Amino acid sequence: DEYLRAGLRLARDVAGYDFALRRNPKRINPVLFGLGRPGCGKTVTAHAIGNDFLDYCRARDVPARFLVVR
Repeated sequence: DEYLRAGLRLARDVAGYDFALRRNPKRINPVLFGLGRPGCGKTVTAHAIGNDFLDYCRARDVPARFLVVR
């Protein structure tokens, strides 16, 4: 739950980039690490966060991409 909330908050903060000012109004580290035993859902959660991020950006015409490193 905490990992998902942190990931969604980070995705929304990254998506807040202001193209007119050419900066993000928030200071962020656009990296989220997940740590846990095999099979606990880290990769699935990361993909869910990434897809939510892309949907959020697409709805606002913000160009976006994400990368899950396993």
